[in-house]
Amino acid sequence: MKKISFILVLAAFLFTSCSKDEVPTKTDLKVVFTLNYDGVPLVFNQNQAYGSEFIKMTRFNYFLTNLRLLQGNDTVRLADLSFVDYTLSNNSLGGAEAGLTLTIPTISTGTYNSIEFGVGLPKELNATTPADYPSSNPLSDATYYWAGWNGYIFSKMEGKYDSLATGNFNNGFTFHTGLDENYKIVHLNGPITLDGNKSDNTIHIALDVKKVFVMNGQQLDLELVNQAHGPSNEEVIKALTNNYQSAFSLK
Repeated sequence: MKKISFILVLAAFLFTSCSKDEVPTKTDLKVVFTLNYDGVPLVFNQNQAYGSEFIKMTRFNYFLTNLRLLQGNDTVRLADLSFVDYTLSNNSLGGAEAGLTLTIPTISTGTYNSIEFGVGLPKELNATTPADYPSSNPLSDATYYWAGWNGYIFSKMEGKYDSLATGNFNNGFTFHTGLDENYKIVHLNGPITLDGNKSDNTIHIALDVKKVFVMNGQQLDLELVNQAHGPSNEEVIKALTNNYQSAFSLK
């Protein structure tokens, strides 16, 4: 199982000791991210039916920010910044099924109403540059910064398509998102129960690519729209990022 590194700026968690008859009030939490296509685990470089055509995904990744659990008016911060890169997991069926895992220690047990996170970078982070960070920080990667935007590339979705269904994937598509207004908050309702008596408390978050590739209520026509990574394609970028809320789900 592949793991995602994360950055969390918080005071140290307090550990509560308890007798063997007491239910632990803290637990380790695993958050597993999987990438699907039409509800089925997606394996990169394998054919996926796309209307009357076929596509092959070769890359899908994004910055994940402000991951948190919500319980009424209370918030439990899980991770401030992570980089979710499915090229680390989705190169085989087993990897696609297992997904990518964030492990967060000593989270309070109980039932939470929902989980929430941002896809991309909030304005204050998007205003920084790779030179502002040490190499251990994912924001130090200059290949995810575009000077033309004065900001970061929030996600990269790339692949090939066979418009004639002949088996020849000679054409490619490249969708790179960014810009402050395309930072999206995804809110997924629970309930989400973390049980102190369980040795494994896991939340599964799935992203369905087919639900992302929609614009104006229709599946993207890759013959007409196959690139989005600049100011001239902002309408496409906006459409793709607006689909995140419906494309993510709790499993």
